[in-house]
Amino acid sequence: MSGLFIKIKQKTFQGVFFLLFMLSVVSGISSTPEEEFALHFFEPEAHVRLAKSYHDSRQMLLAFMILEKARTAYFDPGQILILFDHLFHQKPLKEDSQEAVSILMQAADSATNLAIQESLLQYYLLHEKWNSAENALNRLMDLDPNCFDYCLQMDQLTSLMGKPLESSFSDHFLRKHPESIEAVLDKLNKERDLHPETCLTKAMELLKTYPDKGELKLFLADLLWKSGQTKEAQSHYLQAEKKGSKNPFILYACGLHFEKDLRQTERALTCYLKAYFQDPEYRFPVSHGPQSSQRLASLIHLLAGKDASETFEIVRKTDFLSYLFAPENPMLQLLILEWMADKNPVKYKDFFIQALSHPYPSLRWRSVEILVEESLLNQEDIETLFNSSNPVVKGLSFYIGESLHHPKTKIHIKDALKSPVQLWRYDGISSLLQNQDPDAINIIQELLSTESHPWFQTWLKQNLQMIEKTGNKKHQHN
Repeated sequence: MSGLFIKIKQKTFQGVFFLLFMLSVVSGISSTPEEEFALHFFEPEAHVRLAKSYHDSRQMLLAFMILEKARTAYFDPGQILILFDHLFHQKPLKEDSQEAVSILMQAADSATNLAIQESLLQYYLLHEKWNSAENALNRLMDLDPNCFDYCLQMDQLTSLMGKPLESSFSDHFLRKHPESIEAVLDKLNKERDLHPETCLTKAMELLKTYPDKGELKLFLADLLWKSGQTKEAQSHYLQAEKKGSKNPFILYACGLHFEKDLRQTERALTCYLKAYFQDPEYRFPVSHGPQSSQRLASLIHLLAGKDASETFEIVRKTDFLSYLFAPENPMLQLLILEWMADKNPVKYKDFFIQALSHPYPSLRWRSVEILVEESLLNQEDIETLFNSSNPVVKGLSFYIGESLHHPKTKIHIKDALKSPVQLWRYDGISSLLQNQDPDAINIIQELLSTESHPWFQTWLKQNLQMIEKTGNKKHQHN
């Protein structure tokens, strides 16, 4: 054993592992979500299921990154959202992932189905079809006139559409329902600066009637914090986070407290991630001004990078290499990888090879770049990667082989293009697009004439058109 990487020299064992994976492929039985992901890479459901597997194992940041990659780089965001609702929140909207959007649209007239109307609303918002979104939201408000959240969403939509309003929908709701908890809380909010002690007393009384109201817990927490009762405030923030575990606004607000007031980056990131997994399209509230059009996802990316930098400054004084494959912030692991590449890439060669199997896509790809840029692999090393039992590593081996001009690379790629493992076909073609030599172009054109999967067929056509129009000699890996 060298470092954390075990190089299997016995070809027999390697062949057995590879055969077992292929048998699982042929039989339709995959033992891990990663294998399912490799087998069904062209299907958005495989990406969402992989994200859910990491989410369920409490690797929420990794799950977030996989889901965001799917919705921003590979597939239609509306389709990803529908699959997310189905797999994460058990909304029965589909039976076939490829037909998820069309089924949803056909069900648009099911005016009594809240779940369908909510998904329609999200779909229209994703595609900036504001008028259709407004119609869907009006149907929701008719179906459930006592839902204050729909009024808040209509305010948000009206702001996005740039429509002037004399009175907001939420204000209209509060006037119409003066005895509602939302109206009472709104009144207390307006009076909190003038009469903080009175508001605190009234809120405590309300708590007896609404002990599980997350918004009330949040209000109390804010009021106590501003009055200097920090210990009591912290208790209520924690309770608000717990009681409002399905409310993205409450989770977002708790995250803001941890980030801005306590400077607890990791804690804030956890709250933001919880909010995201309630609603991946959650945007900052209208009251936040210019930021209101931004998705929470953008803040998570920024905060994850900050958390990684802060943690790296701490762990670099310890045995920080042990963090490279621990279930921590993947961006922290990327910083560790960069440190190794800068200090002594030859010394840490085995770590870079081990990182090829890491679940974080950016970490895997950076490992490929380092191994290639530093010319760390010999012909035997590359051949070992070609025959890896790990389907993800095998796919990455095509990029490495093409970049380092291994003589058997195209042979392995041609074999992979005949495989049912969709990730290998994608990686094989992507690696050929790096150099775009005549042989590579011929292979791609031949595949296009026989490829039947619509997503991959479209992707192949787009890349060939890009080559014809730009003559670009450098293909950027997604």
